[in-house]
Amino acid sequence: KSAFKTLKKKPKKFAKKFSFWNEDLRISRNKVNRLFKTYIKHKTEGSILEIIQSSGNAYRKERAIYKKLLLPTKRKAWESFCLNHNERFGFPFNLVFNRGSSENFIGVNPNNDPNSTIEDKINYLMDNFFPSPSSEDNLEYTPIIGHVEPMVLEDIEMVINALKGGKAPGLDRIDFGERFSSTTKNLYLT
Repeated sequence: KSAFKTLKKKPKKFAKKFSFWNEDLRISRNKVNRLFKTYIKHKTEGSILEIIQSSGNAYRKERAIYKKLLLPTKRKAWESFCLNHNERFGFPFNLVFNRGSSENFIGVNPNNDPNSTIEDKINYLMDNFFPSPSSEDNLEYTPIIGHVEPMVLEDIEMVINALKGGKAPGLDRIDFGERFSSTTKNLYLT
């Protein structure tokens, strides 16, 4: 008798906290998978071009419908999760969703105004930490350089030939060893 009790469905002790999946998404996903398999089957078997194109079009159309259904469903589930479970995120979440309490405040009063908005406080902090350049600031750096010898072709050739393969010397990540063969290097330098 106790063996048959184990076949009964047990209630879930811990329900999923964030779930967006539903029956419509499952049906649409299965339809997309079935159409994709049909499309691939037609391509690999070498079917008539019209059949391949029609199955490909049907697959792409159904996939677009599935994605249009998936994205809003995810967004709605996330929004409901955020509205119902604000304790998981703390201060940033409460600040963004206007759920601040008396203990959550930014301790800055721009212009000594106690009723200033959060946006004003953040702008005040950003202006203090990252001030915009003014005409009084001299932000241009002009170094004083003495005599510099001009570059010679042999110097450039020595630098390019010394580059190791598989190494990218600059931020552009160009591998000169791979890009230029020995003949191209000579043409490039002449």
